Amino acid sequence: MSDGALPDSLTDFADGDVRAATLMRTNLVALREQLVGRPGSEDLSRDVSAVLEGRMTMRDLAEVPAFRDLAVDGMRQAEKAWQRLSPADRGVEMEAGTALIDDATA
Repeated sequence: MSDGALPDSLTDFADGDVRAATLMRTNLVALREQLVGRPGSEDLSRDVSAVLEGRMTMRDLAEVPAFRDLAVDGMRQAEKAWQRLSPADRGVEMEAGTALIDDATA
């Protein structure tokens, strides 16, 4: 962390869960990469970078309307996809998600 940087706001946001904070960091890096060159996303990209660099807290980012809208849309899409799965397929997805978390936080 550089001088003037905020404490690790991702760990704080995850209530001290280091694995969850690590996964959030990985996902924010991926989001920042997806936003590159996307028209109208410059401010959000800058805010995501600010969180990753410790210049803005995750809690502050969660209050940014563009981030909230993106998160809500993603959750709605995930919920619809989940509802279409059979119980067996849900179990497969749960196992894959657990493995993903384990790999990302190893």
